[in-house]
Amino acid sequence: MMQAISDVSRLRIIMGLSGGERCVCKLTALLGLAPSTVSKHLSILRRAGLVESRRDGTWMYYRLVKTEPEIQKLLKYLSSVLAGDKQIIEDQKTLTRIEKNRQENLCPSKKKS
Repeated sequence: MMQAISDVSRLRIIMGLSGGERCVCKLTALLGLAPSTVSKHLSILRRAGLVESRRDGTWMYYRLVKTEPEIQKLLKYLSSVLAGDKQIIEDQKTLTRIEKNRQENLCPSKKKS
């Protein structure tokens, strides 16, 4: 688990998911990384037991795991430590802008039928 949170991008993903479930497209837009890179980071976080996923059509959604007390303590600690971080503050502003976009605009090749 500690190895999973040792990467800045994965910490940004965790903080991005602290506001609730998000699709990979929104996380990709937040981080400015290739979808395959974001998926790799999410895979590492999932294997560490920090995030869980669900599929809805062609979209994958991720959320923080909230059932394990140890994980809850870790996530609460990370939130308190990173709350004042400049990158995290900017990410929260970016997520606000991203949330205003329709999902189809973020993932044009994955339009829902």
